[in-house]
Amino acid sequence: MQKFVCPVCIKVVAPGDEATCKTCGAKLLEVSETLLATIPDRPGALAELLQKIAQKGINLKSLRAVPKEGDMALAFFSVDRAEEALTIPEVERLEDLPISFQEDSSEQQ
Repeated sequence: MQKFVCPVCIKVVAPGDEATCKTCGAKLLEVSETLLATIPDRPGALAELLQKIAQKGINLKSLRAVPKEGDMALAFFSVDRAEEALTIPEVERLEDLPISFQEDSSEQQ
């Protein structure tokens, strides 16, 4: 089953026929192409992560960073060499996260 992630709700979903999150309307990202890093929510933390990626000579294709509860943030990104990016300690593969099935908002009461 294909998995997608909502970069706003921060959940992995099985979208059915939809390309957008039924909760918030954001465009879903394909999990197979997306990595996740949990970083401190402070100035410079994203730059430090990107520096680690650059030092390995990995090309960044896309990036979206969002705050998380507490003092952490999440960075969703895709790169040209995912396996090498996974050697960075804070980076993990999104496809390993559990799926949250989307409910049709018209059915919710």
